[in-house]
Amino acid sequence: METVAQYGVATVAVVGAFILLRDILNYLKNGKESNSLRSVINNNTTAINKNTEVTNQLITLISVSSAEQKSMLNELLAHARKK
Repeated sequence: METVAQYGVATVAVVGAFILLRDILNYLKNGKESNSLRSVINNNTTAINKNTEVTNQLITLISVSSAEQKSMLNELLAHARKK
C-alpha cells in the first residue's frame, strides 16, 4: 500500500511540474504574469499537502494492521505449539 500512495504523490508532483513549466513558458512568451500560474502553484501546493497527509495516514494504518496480523500469527503459533 505504501507504494500506491507514493505513486499518487509522485504523479501529482510530475503533473503539477508539467503544468507549472507550461505556464512559466507562457509567461516568458507573453511577457506578463498570468493568474493561472498563481492558481496552479496554489492548487499544486494544496494537492501535495493533502497527499502527504493521506500518505501519513496510510502508513499509520499499514503499521497498525501489520502489528495486529503479527499478534494474531503469534497467538496461532502459540496455540499450535500447545497441541
